[in-house]
Amino acid sequence: MIELDIRTLSLVAVLVTLLMACAMLLLWRLNPEERSARSWAIGNAAIAIGFLCIGFRGILPLFISVPVANTSIVLGYGLLLVGVWEFLGQSKRWWIVVSATAFVFFSFLYFTYLSPDIPSRIVIVSLVIAALSGVSAQCLLKDRTPRMRKIQALTAAVFGLHALYLSLRSILTLAGVHIQDLFASNWVQGLAFLDVIVSAICLTFAFTSMINRRLQFHLNHLASYDLLTEVFNRRAFEQAAVREMSRCARHKTMLSVLLLDIDHFKRINDRYGHSVGDQVLKSTATAIVGALRKEDVLGRIGGEEFCMLLPESDQESAIDISERVRMAVCTNTITHEGQTISITVSIGVATIQPDDTSWISLFQIADQALYRAKAGGRNLIAI
Repeated sequence: MIELDIRTLSLVAVLVTLLMACAMLLLWRLNPEERSARSWAIGNAAIAIGFLCIGFRGILPLFISVPVANTSIVLGYGLLLVGVWEFLGQSKRWWIVVSATAFVFFSFLYFTYLSPDIPSRIVIVSLVIAALSGVSAQCLLKDRTPRMRKIQALTAAVFGLHALYLSLRSILTLAGVHIQDLFASNWVQGLAFLDVIVSAICLTFAFTSMINRRLQFHLNHLASYDLLTEVFNRRAFEQAAVREMSRCARHKTMLSVLLLDIDHFKRINDRYGHSVGDQVLKSTATAIVGALRKEDVLGRIGGEEFCMLLPESDQESAIDISERVRMAVCTNTITHEGQTISITVSIGVATIQPDDTSWISLFQIADQALYRAKAGGRNLIAI
């Protein structure tokens, strides 16, 4: 059988966990808003310090190399759990981490000085770390969004397998695997250190993938949505329009477009300031969203212009929806310094015809209708 030198494995664990801590620290420095990466970096550093103290047992005082070392390792896994909570946006239950750390510290004091017992220490630290890893896995599996489902499940699997082996290690130790010297060649101990090394690498890659995936979604959101109103920007809206027109052409269905302009928006900016103008834009977008159907698409395509796609809507239904939108905006007033600001909108309606294949031509028809609504006195709907 292959013999694994425990002291060497402990020092390898130190090197690996330190490298993983550096990787997470760099990730946090590049993305300061990701506080979870900082917790994971500190957690890995605490684990590395613990294994470093273990590796120098016999050189360092017993207090440092046993109670302090194992407490540091448990604290490290507790900080990994804190990082999971931060990543998921959950409240940090510090009492779990503090309780686990204190329990290990005082238990190790007892089984080191009052009643020396290596197997008991192994069982305690293994079960506590298994419990912390199990809670991490459970949180990741319970709070999954569709976009993060797979990567969180993978990270949870690493935590789960780590917890499973540590539980098995406890059972084997209780079952009578002879351990009187931590550094004596023993396959259970050797696998425990290998488990730590592999888990540290896998968890760091999994954490990094989780953060990168969320950053990717955030960048995609920034590229597709207007930052002020949180609706599609012009680029994303026109892409959606081209897709919807292609779908209508394939299925021979109707499609209507509403082009909306906030009446006298420049006057609002000039009189009340741009901050109030921004409130008007956000309020208008919210009112429009509330008046549209779930399948409709809204985008901000200019300063005070919004455009809507109404799938499977003929001209009559498009006019009905336009009136609903107009009334929703009109009744949604804004108060500024005691003054009530009324908002009205003009809307142009265009409906796709069987021979229409160009989004540009359909948009131009809606634009011409909007011009007629504004020329007719504003706060109107025109076709």
